[in-house]
Amino acid sequence: MGLSNSPALANIGGTERCDALQVDAGCASNGVKLRDITVYPIAHFDAAAGAEITDKVFLDISSVGRELGRIEIGLFGRLAPKSAAVFRSMCEGKYDQGNAPLGYAGSTLFRVNLNEALYMGRLAKGAAVRTENYIDNTGRVRARRLSAADSTLNGEEESLPIDQAGLLLMKKGGGTFEFVIKPAPGSPKYLVDDYLVVGQVTSGMDVIARLNFLPVNQPTPYKDSFILAGKLIKDKRATAAADDVNKPLTKTVIRGTGLI
Repeated sequence: MGLSNSPALANIGGTERCDALQVDAGCASNGVKLRDITVYPIAHFDAAAGAEITDKVFLDISSVGRELGRIEIGLFGRLAPKSAAVFRSMCEGKYDQGNAPLGYAGSTLFRVNLNEALYMGRLAKGAAVRTENYIDNTGRVRARRLSAADSTLNGEEESLPIDQAGLLLMKKGGGTFEFVIKPAPGSPKYLVDDYLVVGQVTSGMDVIARLNFLPVNQPTPYKDSFILAGKLIKDKRATAAADDVNKPLTKTVIRGTGLI
């Protein structure tokens, strides 16, 4: 039985070993198929609360060259106009940073917090950075590196409740292109504190369910202790180790994007 996009919850699986990227199976990080993989229903909001869909976009997802499917997202352009405009522009591949336009195509899924958050939209290193020449107070020409993400800074703070599956979240106040999709219901404090609702998945919750169960680097007591101690002494290796926690073991990317 395959994953379903039905509003009803879908249960699949058995106990045999499985391929984490198999289209009709969800796998835990240890590669054992779970007995119950849930595809949650699409989130529902009252349009009167500001959750009116003003634009629709899509993300085509692949992992190690295998297609996982398409996620369609409706944006709440009246609720969070600045954040929604950035997301739409990135899906069009037309975000203007002064050099070549930016887009989400080719960006990665870089962290999976099981049943809480899929962190997506990380651009290739240096992609969002441009060099600008300027004259300093001595008359010399200098070069400085500018981040395009700085141009996304905004004052958007108010949010709908972050409690349903399939919500598209972006950082309060902007400042980054990265975003979160919630794979399951719940209101983790770190999301409520730092993110706001920008839209919702309208199709592809089965793809979200598969991403939620991709194998990832597991946290361990030793690794957690190293990260904590390293941050106290400002060891850069601690930051790298923290970035590695819950990172998918297979490179998973947004292969293509666009408007619907």
